[in-house]
Amino acid sequence: MSFQGISLEELEELEQELLGLGETRLGSLSYSKIEVYEAMHRQLEALVQEDEDYREYYTFIKKKLVSYLLRYGAAVSGSDRTIYEDSEKVLKKVLSYDSQNPIAAYRLGFLAYRSGAFFDAAAFLQQALNSQTFYTDERFLMNAEQISRAVLYIANCALHPAIRGEVPAMDFMASAEHATSLSTQLCYNDGMLKSQAYRITTPFGSVLCSKEESVEAPMQDVISLKFNKFGAVLTYNGISEKLAPVQANLLRYLLVKTRRGQAATPLALKDYFLFTHVVTGVPEETFLLVMAEVKQILMEMEIPSAIQTAEDEDYGFYFDGSMPFVVIDRVDEEMSL
Repeated sequence: MSFQGISLEELEELEQELLGLGETRLGSLSYSKIEVYEAMHRQLEALVQEDEDYREYYTFIKKKLVSYLLRYGAAVSGSDRTIYEDSEKVLKKVLSYDSQNPIAAYRLGFLAYRSGAFFDAAAFLQQALNSQTFYTDERFLMNAEQISRAVLYIANCALHPAIRGEVPAMDFMASAEHATSLSTQLCYNDGMLKSQAYRITTPFGSVLCSKEESVEAPMQDVISLKFNKFGAVLTYNGISEKLAPVQANLLRYLLVKTRRGQAATPLALKDYFLFTHVVTGVPEETFLLVMAEVKQILMEMEIPSAIQTAEDEDYGFYFDGSMPFVVIDRVDEEMSL
């Protein structure tokens, strides 16, 4: 879509028209919104050169654009080559707007590693580790597990070609003994990566596990919310429902981060809702709409009501802890958002 000749004010109006599209209950993240934010970014980038008063708005729109691209990149990731290339293209676009973004570099490294491009993978992963030391926006930092995995991926990026003799070998690598040692180290690293690929969170805390361990059948009367490369699925007593990204992220936040006295509010969740450019928080009507959708899904799945209205917060909601739950995430896809 071309936005040449369209003013910033007209783009803002178009953004408002697109806010509810593609992220509703049965929808998915729409790339058309990304195009609008890209056009807004271009105009604001020029305006800020003339007037510093636009700086805060420009920074906000750039972060919103980066958030959209990261979410979209995760949504299109997969093993199919075309899907892989789409995800790679989106993540590289993130770096074109935010060259030091750690989580974008990490994901590019992970994609390159999976495709066997070990030199590229090591470069991206090292970039992610370097950026992690000085990057200030916590939303786009790697978590502790991703940092550890980046180190293991980088080590494996050296081990794979060395074992196959594809890089100049030092004298000690020529012996069968040391070749076996390298293979043993690679197997160990792979085992660590596979055994800690997913995070399982329950009311009692979090543990890392393998993909196989993460697919165990959900227990009776337990809310199960699982995130994978195909999206997010809510399961309860044999009934499953695929959730839109904003619904899944809201429900995860409610289950994992809220309790009485610490509610989910429009301000607390401003980074979880992509479809707003209001700096002070999510528009109340938007927040309440998605909250109503989540509660409606829980009711339709016959999940007992465990989401309560906070008495001390305007438009606040919290999980009362009356139901057991399990949330399963892929560590390589996790974001602080």
